[in-house]
Amino acid sequence: MSTEDTPETQDTSQADRTGRRGRRTPLVIASVAGAVLVAGGGAAYWASSASGGAGPAGPADGGPPPLVLDSASIAVGEPAPQQDHYRVVGTLPEGPRSAPVYRPAGGIDQSAVARLAKSLDVAGTVRSDGNWWTVGTPGPDGRGTTLRVAKSGAGNWVFSRYGAGDGTKCPLVDDRPGCPSYRGGTDGGADAGGDAGSGPASEAKARQAVRPVLAALGQPDARLDTHQTYAAVRVVTADPVIGGLPSYGWQSRLQVGSDGQLVGGSGELAQPVKGATYPVRDARTTLNTLGGDGRTMRPLAHCPSAPTFQHKEGKAPQGGGIAPCEPAPTGRQPEAEVTGAVFGLAARYSHGGEVLVPSWLYTLRTAGAGGAPGSTSTIAGTAVDPKYLRGSEPPAPKPSAPGTTAMALSGYTVGDGGRTLTVHFWGGVCSTYDVSARESADTVQVSVTGKEKHPGQICVKIAKDFSKTVTLEKPLDGRKVVDGTSGKAVPLR
Repeated sequence: MSTEDTPETQDTSQADRTGRRGRRTPLVIASVAGAVLVAGGGAAYWASSASGGAGPAGPADGGPPPLVLDSASIAVGEPAPQQDHYRVVGTLPEGPRSAPVYRPAGGIDQSAVARLAKSLDVAGTVRSDGNWWTVGTPGPDGRGTTLRVAKSGAGNWVFSRYGAGDGTKCPLVDDRPGCPSYRGGTDGGADAGGDAGSGPASEAKARQAVRPVLAALGQPDARLDTHQTYAAVRVVTADPVIGGLPSYGWQSRLQVGSDGQLVGGSGELAQPVKGATYPVRDARTTLNTLGGDGRTMRPLAHCPSAPTFQHKEGKAPQGGGIAPCEPAPTGRQPEAEVTGAVFGLAARYSHGGEVLVPSWLYTLRTAGAGGAPGSTSTIAGTAVDPKYLRGSEPPAPKPSAPGTTAMALSGYTVGDGGRTLTVHFWGGVCSTYDVSARESADTVQVSVTGKEKHPGQICVKIAKDFSKTVTLEKPLDGRKVVDGTSGKAVPLR
């Protein structure tokens, strides 16, 4: 995906700026081999602190105001616990010299909610419910059709058909009234013919089903990825073009049943508005700091998410090997090849609210371990000149014990009237895990960290799907659940 391809192979330790400013190329949607994603998101991501830089900059010297980005789990300048190693194949582009940020502005208009509800075929009037707009009514058994939209910020919305917003859903296979054929047959969706009850809808049928929703969202030109399926549901992810640039992380996720009916979804309804313009770095300079200076979002492409239905009764996958979310025995992750880059916008958080930041979106190719298939993914590195970046809070302390890692969350469920969250993640039996939550008015950030049970000792790292439960100070009440280490939304199971 680079703007120029040459047989030359370069290492990221070389900081040369080569070539002229290249043309932009389409963003290749990331696909992780072996990962089945339930309700959107991509591979697992690791987001670092955004503070640091080379001294003050801002209005005092005639430049733009400092760009404040929320801190996360790794201090600036400190290596990530599982820092990846990148090797450039070909030549990376230089891109523009400056670019603006984009932010949601103002509240979410009731008429916009009504348009979205109509596109989703949710009946009823839009009514106010605290900090949310609500359309539709859950049925007496909790399996009605509802749409909830946050009134402020990014306008996060959640749509559910046949399932209540508290996490109660029909089983994967169920022939009861109210759980129609969208859950499919027992083949787990192997048949992609698209007939009701026989497997997922075809990709073409799924694209057709989501078009009205994307039009209501103001995202008719969004790039679509339709390859993900689970049971009889096909998941469509849509990445909109904003300000003429591809976006990363500002994403709609729509679930299409085997009969072509929309059965679930989530995303952002706000229309981002152009903000201050900042000097930006070229693709190579940005890549040189990837994973170590806290201004990147890094996929652990070798650490895919896996829903529980893949391995029933806690059985480990066949073949043994290293658990997807466990570090390699050497402590060093496989070297990955950067095969191209495109300039775009990546979603980050600033004071708890989302902001789209000028970034380089790299295509990453990683070889499989132990004979497993390789994977292709996208990583995003903040391109803004570091001297304009500020952190909104002190960086988190460095992990004090060896083997401590942050786990990528694959989904969550809600219990006790919204007071408890159970998060799911893919880990290994050689570690123990702790969960914590940080609450705000609009979001609940949940973090899970793993620690080796017996550091330095030999352990057969069997993969397993884990869950941990945390009690909230207040009921969830429609707030967005966010992975505390990546800033990515966690899908509802």
